[in-house]
Amino acid sequence: MNEPKHPLETLREALDLVIETHNQDTADFNRLVADNEALETELARLRAELAEKESLLLHVHNDRKALLEKHNESVKIANAEIVRLTEISDRVARGYDELASRHRKLETEHGSLLVEVKQLRELDPKGMKKRLDGVRERNEELKKENARLTENNRLLNHRNEELRKKMDSANKPIWALGSEKIVPYHDQVVVASEGGNRMALVSPMWWEHERGMRLLCAYDPERDTILLCDPRDDNSNMFTPSKAAENALLNLMRKSKEEQLKALEKRKAA
Repeated sequence: MNEPKHPLETLREALDLVIETHNQDTADFNRLVADNEALETELARLRAELAEKESLLLHVHNDRKALLEKHNESVKIANAEIVRLTEISDRVARGYDELASRHRKLETEHGSLLVEVKQLRELDPKGMKKRLDGVRERNEELKKENARLTENNRLLNHRNEELRKKMDSANKPIWALGSEKIVPYHDQVVVASEGGNRMALVSPMWWEHERGMRLLCAYDPERDTILLCDPRDDNSNMFTPSKAAENALLNLMRKSKEEQLKALEKRKAA
C-alpha cells in the first residue's frame, strides 16, 4: 500500500508544473513577438517599395503627358501646313483656269482677225492698206501675248507638278516592313520646350502602322536617341514601333542629320 504524499511534495509538483507551463507560454510569446517584428519589418519594406513604384509611375506619367502635349502641338502645326499647301494649290489651279480661259479667248479673237484679214484682202487693197497694217500689228501683239500666256501656263504647270510631287512624297514611305512604314516629314516642326521656349524638331518623321496608328518622331542628337510622343492610340492603348522600325528610324535620322550638317558647311564655305 502506497503511502500518501506529503502536502509539501504535492505542492512542489504543482508548482513545478505551473513553472513549466509558464516557461512554455513565455517561449510561445517570445516566438510570437519575433514573428510580429519580422512581419513589421516586411511591411515597412513593402511600403517603401510601393512608395518608390508610385513615384516612378508618377514620373513616367508626367513625361508621357509632356510628350503628348508636344505631339499635339506638332500635329496642330502639321495640319496648319497642310491647309496652307492646299490653299496654295487651289489658288494655282484657279490661276491656271483663268489663264486657260484667257488663252482660249485670245485664240478666238485671233481666228476672228484672220477672217477679217481675209475679208479685207477681198476688198480694194489700196484703200484698205492702212487698216490691214493695223490688223497685222494687232496680230503681232496677240502673238506676243499668246507666247507670254503660254510661258506663264508652262511655269504654272511646272509649279503645279512640284506641288503634286511634294504632296505625293509626303505620303511615300522611305522604309517599310510588314505592317509598319516610315514616312519623312519635309517641313519644319516647331514645338514648345520644357523651358517654355520654342524649338525645331530635328529630322522629324512619321511612324505608321497599317491598323491606323501614327506617331510623330524626331531625333535627339545630344543623346543619339529617338524622341516619341505619348505612344497611345485613340482608345488609350499603348503602342510603340518595333525594334526593327526603331533601328531604321535611328539610322535614317542620323543620315538626315549628317546631310543637314554637310549642307550647312557647304553654305558656310560658299
